[in-house]
Order: sequence, then C-alpha cells, then structure tokens
Amino acid sequence: MKKSLVILLMTSALVLSGCQKNEEEVEIIVPPAAEISVEEKTEISSEENVYKEQMELVYQALSEEWSIEKYFENEISSLIANHYEGTPLDNVGYALEDLDGDGKEELLISAVSKDASGGMLYDVYTAPDGKAVHVLSGHERNRYYLQWLEEGAYMIANEASNSAFNSAWYYYSMIDGQLELMQGVVFNAEADENNPWFLTYDEDWDASNDTHDEDGMAESIIEANMRSYTTLEYIPFSAYDI
Repeated sequence: MKKSLVILLMTSALVLSGCQKNEEEVEIIVPPAAEISVEEKTEISSEENVYKEQMELVYQALSEEWSIEKYFENEISSLIANHYEGTPLDNVGYALEDLDGDGKEELLISAVSKDASGGMLYDVYTAPDGKAVHVLSGHERNRYYLQWLEEGAYMIANEASNSAFNSAWYYYSMIDGQLELMQGVVFNAEADENNPWFLTYDEDWDASNDTHDEDGMAESIIEANMRSYTTLEYIPFSAYDI
C-alpha cells in the first residue's frame, strides 16, 4: 500500500482508539501539483485510441450543446453543460494520467480552467484490459476531486450530499482499475442531532454501523484532504482530432 494511504489509515486509527490529536497530526503532506505540458501529453497520447469512443461522445455533447437530460441518457457528467458560453470545445478538456501506478493511463475529463469548475472531475475512465471502463461521473450533489499526495500517488475525493442534514466525504484510491474506499467522513444530523459527525469505511450512508467522532477529528480530516486537491493541465477538445 502506498505511503499516502497509510497516512489516512493511521489518522483514522488514532481517532478510533480515542486518542486526542490536533489538526497538525492529520495534515497530509502535499507536494506541488503535477505540471505536465500539452506537448508532453501529446507524446503520451497513444491511449487516446483506447478512449476514442468516450472522447468523441464528449466532443459531440459540446458541439451540439446537449440538454441536461441527454447527458444522463448517455451516462456522462451533466456538469459539462455548464461550459457552453463562448466556444464550448475550448472550455472542456481531457487529460491522460496513470492514477494507480500500473503503467496505464486513465482518461480524465474536466474544465480547462480550474476557475470555471473549482477543480472538479467530470468523468474518469480506465482501461486495465485495453477496454474503456467508466470509473466515475460527477454531478452537482456528487462531486469528485483529484488528490495529489506524493510522486506517483493519487487519490480521488468524493463530496456527496443527500440533504442539508446528511453529507459525506469519501476518499478513494485507484487499485486495479477500481475505486477502493480508504476512509470516509459522514455528517448525519438525522441520526444524531447533538453529535452528527461519524467516521466510516463503507458507503451505505447508514450511521448505525459507523463510528461516532468523539474526538472532533472529522472536520480536520476533511480540511487536510482538501489541501491536497489538485488539477492537471487539460487539453481542450477543440484540439482533439476527431
């Protein structure tokens, strides 16, 4: 298991054991975000053929300015529709990055400008066996962010909400082409109005099998993970040779 994952697991172990720790001890050490030029991405774009169908679908959606309903029908992120102003193909882009260290690149779709999206991931695909598989699709109440922890180590954060009384922050690693939950924090005022924070290692939204955050670590864990959010340099779809 990568060192970055151990940091998160150790954090949770301290909380579950009842030890009182301050925020510094849950901070994730974050190197500068990866800087990969468009020229470098062009050199590693052999993976584009694997993801050709998925890339052409996004290209079509931007070119035709699909309705929100059509995004859901085609099982891709409706957040793409937020970028129709000006030239849509210039506003949304793609990046190829090895997220799980297996030597094969994943396809990531996001806004070209971080300011336009807040750094959210829209869609991510992997192809462990040479065939594209949809890993995730972000939406307004189910947002994903890329985390840069150390050289060659990425995680993916998911900020999800069912209501003002029930939200979750899940932190995943890419392992063998799949998202594996490393740690989760849940806010559930419906389950416990007086102490709504829980720590979890599942995604069932059921607070009864989660652990109460008795030591007040939940918000520090969220803040520490947010400091590792990063973005790649996305190539605009206007540069994609369809």
